[in-house]
Amino acid sequence: MNRHDEIREEMLRRINAGEWPVGADIPNEVELVAEFSAARGTIQRALSSLVEQGLIERRKRAGSRVVPPRAHASKLSIPLIREEIETRGFGYGYKLLERRVLPASKGTGKRLRLVCLHLADGRPFQLERRDINLAALPQAERESFQSAGPNEWLVREVPATRIVTRISAEAADAATARLLDLPEASPLLIVARETFKADAPLTEVRMLHPADSYEVTTVSF
Repeated sequence: MNRHDEIREEMLRRINAGEWPVGADIPNEVELVAEFSAARGTIQRALSSLVEQGLIERRKRAGSRVVPPRAHASKLSIPLIREEIETRGFGYGYKLLERRVLPASKGTGKRLRLVCLHLADGRPFQLERRDINLAALPQAERESFQSAGPNEWLVREVPATRIVTRISAEAADAATARLLDLPEASPLLIVARETFKADAPLTEVRMLHPADSYEVTTVSF
């Protein structure tokens, strides 16, 4: 990784972690040169990259400040599982099955792993297996997620600027079948989603549904 990329990644981490919140002025170029022991041109390249990503704006004689994500990012939508269930006319329920912090390992940063079960009228509707990137979202480690799932918290707290969704099918293994109250090898519909803020990964999640209780609808304009 080039030096300006390393500096850009550190700046991005500070923005995502709220150390440089929206509306805040960031240190000027002279201060950044001193902090990172880098040439001014290197600092300028890192800042220009963040400008191109729509994360900061540079103002003549007024320095740079953090700005909200570009307007097009607000059009991205992640459905709330609670609303999906209630829209179908069912009562929503939630259980946190697992919560643990995974230490950083080679190629992977520190993560918060959550396993949650979402219920419709008391019956399993979705098994959610999620990893949250704590380098990008350190505040997630302070959340218990005992009474509400990470889906709602993430949509409320951290709007994503890029979403990658994959849909697949597989047979339920014994452990998954037990949690979803299904016979082993029952067909499942899997929705896997990765979310990002700019280039920083926020979460990876696999949402497993009994195939006969879930459908995917898309609308194109």
